Amino acid sequence: MAELVKSGFRVSVRELREESYRALRSKGYDWGQAQAASRVATEAQILWGSGLSAIQQECTRFRGKKRLPLSRGQGVMANRGSSFPIWGPMAAALAVSRAPSEIRITGVICSKTLAVAFWDLDEFSSWTWGDGKCRFAIDPRGDLIGGDDSATRKSTLQLGKYVDKLADFQVLITADQRKQALMESLTNGVEVDSSGWEDLKKNSRKFLVPE
Repeated sequence: MAELVKSGFRVSVRELREESYRALRSKGYDWGQAQAASRVATEAQILWGSGLSAIQQECTRFRGKKRLPLSRGQGVMANRGSSFPIWGPMAAALAVSRAPSEIRITGVICSKTLAVAFWDLDEFSSWTWGDGKCRFAIDPRGDLIGGDDSATRKSTLQLGKYVDKLADFQVLITADQRKQALMESLTNGVEVDSSGWEDLKKNSRKFLVPE
């Protein structure tokens, strides 16, 4: 059950994942897309508080399901306005399938949150992504490293296997810190914005088939 806390609601990990899944299903996303999106959004909410808003953005996006990212061939994927929980897993899957070659994703914002898509798909490999102004990586220890995470403009990201040339970057979250946050969320729940949670529930209630 959701528990009211000072800055919003605290909900269980399972609640957040299932309500996100059902909200996307109500908008026409298929089982696999909704499952992957709900998993990465839940972890992004646990680590950085950014998953719920991304799901809501996708639920309100004009012609969302009909404007999924498209393959442009030769390791290039064009995003068409989808939020991170949709394009992130697709980008990570493409990068894994074409490794060690690099791939490109157009029309996305460079952010550390792509890390959760890689962790969801292939937790024990190291990757790097970025554009000309920002860069992030998961190093061989499983730590997320990078620089400035304040990008607001869409650009083209290059994704590929990690090469040990980012040693001067700061550690954003260690593998142990991530695991600790995930473990604590199972006991303490996940904090979410109360109005955002209510909006999510309005969408999830429209998917009436129990699964």
